[in-house]
Amino acid sequence: MNDFAKVLMSSLIGTMLGYALASRAPIAATEAQRVETKELVVIGEAGRPVARIAGRSGGAVLEIYDGTGNKAVELGFEEVGSSRFLRLLNRDGRVLAGLSSSAPKGAATLYLGDEDLQGRIVVGAIRTDVEEPINDWGMEIQRRGSPVPAFSLFTMPGRAPNTWSTGIRIIKEDGKAWTAPN
Repeated sequence: MNDFAKVLMSSLIGTMLGYALASRAPIAATEAQRVETKELVVIGEAGRPVARIAGRSGGAVLEIYDGTGNKAVELGFEEVGSSRFLRLLNRDGRVLAGLSSSAPKGAATLYLGDEDLQGRIVVGAIRTDVEEPINDWGMEIQRRGSPVPAFSLFTMPGRAPNTWSTGIRIIKEDGKAWTAPN
């Protein structure tokens, strides 16, 4: 296509888009084979974003907003850590509930919280001070004001090959742990 044809096409397309956007008239749908963009934002009737899909952290995230414009749901994956996730958020952006899975074996974890405490209950792959592989599985119940779970039910690899250890840990009022088996 020569330069004159490019200018003419650009001019026509620009004029048509300008008219369509200015008049707010519906644009007739056409079949597209492919659309490329870094971000797609869906605007609701009130003129605010209701959904957004974008690349982030080497992955992609779909964000859904509530009626007041606060982010309510995140669904996506992040290349960093190979994490897949679904998060339900409160109005302040804190996670109320979430489901995530991580590489290399897809270890899944369910997080349940409330307005007071994010991650009040954690079920599934339990994060420890050792990053990979995740071998500790169980349930933790968190208490306010403490980084240590009030109750843990867990299973983890034993000391001998192909063995597992299961236990319960309760943090008493004095802050000391009661563990079974000892």
